[in-house]
Amino acid sequence: MIRIISSAANAARANEVMADLKQVGISAEAGAPARGDVLVAVLSSADAEKLPGAAIDALDMGLHLLIVKLEPFELPKLIDHVPSVDIAAPDYRQQLAAHIADLSSGNAPYAMRVRTPKVKQSNRSTGILVGSLALIMFIIGLIGVGVFGLQAPREEYDDIDTQVALTRDYLAGPELQYFSTWLPRSTEDAANYEATLQQLPTAYRPLMGLTVTAYALGTPLPPITTPVPEG
Repeated sequence: MIRIISSAANAARANEVMADLKQVGISAEAGAPARGDVLVAVLSSADAEKLPGAAIDALDMGLHLLIVKLEPFELPKLIDHVPSVDIAAPDYRQQLAAHIADLSSGNAPYAMRVRTPKVKQSNRSTGILVGSLALIMFIIGLIGVGVFGLQAPREEYDDIDTQVALTRDYLAGPELQYFSTWLPRSTEDAANYEATLQQLPTAYRPLMGLTVTAYALGTPLPPITTPVPEG
């Protein structure tokens, strides 16, 4: 449905626009916007300061909106993205019909979502709600830690860390034990150890690098079994 909307002051001019549409074969009605409508808003410069409520409702409903300017004026920021037609233009009726055909064809992109007063109020309400919940949870956390002494389940975390370490040692230990035969034994070995490290499999380089660092800092390492040559 093509629906004509305007302020009370421009009701007569809105009826003229409706008659102009009938002349080009387009049926239109006045009234409140409904889902699926294409809105033609007849606006004057006075409406730029305060848009008609029906125009705001159309934006909130995500309807396509077309502006008919009764006089030259700058559209307010809320609707400056909306197509407009100057009623004084020589081809005004043709422009009006073309825009309506585009908006009602079904191929028009979705109407742009704008921050109307209703949307701003909804955003503020949501922000207040989320902020209040976060503040409540923070206060509950402070009370739990400061008053009731709630702490992280250290034993549970330690058990998990132990299991991870044992699994790591079981899988990587034999390989690292073998690679430990490549530990630097002199200052020259240490200076050239980066080249040695690059010869190791990629997965073991970080672990072997940490092993060498620990060794350099004096951490004792397990004894290395040297194979006995066969006689």
